[in-house]
Amino acid sequence: MPPVEIRTTQTILSLDAEGRDRAALWFPELVEIGATSERPVFFDGPSPCPVWQPRDDSTLGYTVEIPGSLAIDAGIRSDPLGFDLSLELTNASPRDWKQVISAVCLQLTPAASFLDLTRERTGCVCGGRVRSFAEMKTIGGRPVYLFAFVRDHTPQKLHGDPTRPGAKWSHTVDRPDDGFLWVSAAGFNRTLWMGWDDSQFLQSNTTPAYGCVHSNPFFGDMASGESVCRRGRIAVLEGGPEEAHRAFLNEFGG
Repeated sequence: MPPVEIRTTQTILSLDAEGRDRAALWFPELVEIGATSERPVFFDGPSPCPVWQPRDDSTLGYTVEIPGSLAIDAGIRSDPLGFDLSLELTNASPRDWKQVISAVCLQLTPAASFLDLTRERTGCVCGGRVRSFAEMKTIGGRPVYLFAFVRDHTPQKLHGDPTRPGAKWSHTVDRPDDGFLWVSAAGFNRTLWMGWDDSQFLQSNTTPAYGCVHSNPFFGDMASGESVCRRGRIAVLEGGPEEAHRAFLNEFGG
């Protein structure tokens, strides 16, 4: 019997007013202590189920606390052009954590205009120039799984060496300038972009089942009891990736 997969931290975003393009946002997919590859469990098994609720500031969000491990507070607020994201992690364990990241997955399989399994319409900015992932040299891993580590960020332990036997993720040789990721719509002068105030790496998964992209927020080192909040955005604008990158820089600086 095929497995049943429950994703309680996933929600659906409409990428246009008509609801023609819809994306599944896994927010977050996972939390990882990058220095050790540990992944605190926050939505499986005995963990409490996150409950999405509207908040007074027009945000839709949830809070979940795993005693002795991790607490998460996530929020999404929509506007005419996109979605503001906030994600706060609390190290509720007795140990200090190093290189904490969270995977935030935007699945574009149901978004026909933006789904791009060739990566010709998906990319980043390297050396001040917009580039598609399809034109960037990669090393190691399997072609359908791609990591692009942001400049000045150290890869985490689990995926640090794409050339090791059995490595899943290939890496781009050139590193993105920042956490900005773009996807152009097929047949339209329209660009979807996502990013955070600090991202460790970008991802592109081109298996037909997912067709997802990531800009993964970086929380850095977190002492026991410490909370760190990151701010992100997903938006769609009329224009190309250059205009989208300017919107990213206006939002988060450069």
